[in-house]
This record gives sequence, structure tokens and C-alpha cells, in this order.
Amino acid sequence: MKKYLFLIVLWGNSCHAALIIDVFGDVGSGVTSWFFEGSYVTTSSTSFDQITVNPSQSSTSSTRLSTGVNYFQHSSGEATSELADAEFFNDTSSLLTGSAQVNGSTSGQHIINGLYIDWDSNIGDDDFGWFAGGSFDDGETLTFSGSGSLLRDISEFGIPQLAAGESFVFSSTSEITPLTITFSATDSVGSTSIREPGNITLMTLSILLLWSLKKSKLVNLVK
Repeated sequence: MKKYLFLIVLWGNSCHAALIIDVFGDVGSGVTSWFFEGSYVTTSSTSFDQITVNPSQSSTSSTRLSTGVNYFQHSSGEATSELADAEFFNDTSSLLTGSAQVNGSTSGQHIINGLYIDWDSNIGDDDFGWFAGGSFDDGETLTFSGSGSLLRDISEFGIPQLAAGESFVFSSTSEITPLTITFSATDSVGSTSIREPGNITLMTLSILLLWSLKKSKLVNLVK
């Protein structure tokens, strides 16, 4: 009984150590809505400029991305799927408007005003990053909330690109924290049978539990 109780507690804690994003959009609208939740601990300190225009990859990589804070850099198929297609995203930065924010336990509140997507020809190697100006501290907890609008159509995501009524999940457990982004496409008069923002699917919970077990080296405990 103690073993199972411990796993339940571990499962619950793992839900918080993650970045979870739900993305919704009507096909053809040219806009997607991004809902942020979750939290994780940074492994480095850095300072970012707030983006005001779509920067090039070089300026983005050198001044606004850090694998210990806001950059999920994948290789060797570490992600579960393709995030986007090169036709739309190739080292692309896009502005995000709205209430999306990340609150640092020591650095305070930061507004998320941009997203970074780097397409890669190898399956599972696409990169993702979020942008927020200001300084971040090593070892602080980042907590995400709110939502924002991106001037990108929902059909631009996924391979093949999404059609109305379709959804897919892009996730990984190899970087600073488990990442799960769920894309769901609708049309102006219909809807899809997808989860509402703020609800974590069983698939996401399973991914987080496995990641937590791996990090804690508790695999033998459940055998």
C-alpha cells in the first residue's frame, strides 16, 4: 500500500513539473489561441530582451533562448511528432499577444510575447521556445498561466497539416522539463471533441509519470 501511495504522490507532483500548452484555432482564420499552464525549475540564469519584431534565428538564439530556461532543443527523435512543416516554419519567431505570462519565484512576473519554432527535416527534432523579457534566476520556479493569440493558422501545424476536426500532440521529456503541446482544429461553425484548456489528459499524465520515474531512478520500485 505504501508503494502505491508513494506513486500517487509522485504522479501528482509530476503534473506540476511540466510545461503544458493547449492550442486552438478555426481553420482559415489565420489566428491560433495558446493556453499556458504548469511550472518547472530553471537550471541557469540569464537575461532576455523583450522582442518587438520577428527576429532572425541568429539574434534569437544568441540573446533570447536558453536551454536552462525557455528553449526545448530536440535531436535524435526526442520529440513524439513533427511540430510544423518547413513550408511555414524554418527558424521562425512569431509575436504573441494577450495575457500569457510566466512568474518566477524570485525574478517576478514576465509577459510571454513571442514563440520560437525551428523545423527540422528529421522526425522528432523540431525545436520550441517561448520569449519573455527580463532576468531569470538559476534554480527558481517558473509558473505559467494565461493565454495569447498568434497570427498563424491552425492548419500550419503538424505533418500533414491539421484539418477541421483534427488534433495532435507534440511532446518530449528530454529537456529541462516535460513539454506537451496539444493542437486542436475547428471551423467557424463546428467544434472538435478535444479537451478544454486546463485539463491534463491521461496521455500527458503518463508521460510525466514516466519522466519522473526515470529522473528519480524509481523503476525498480514498481516492478
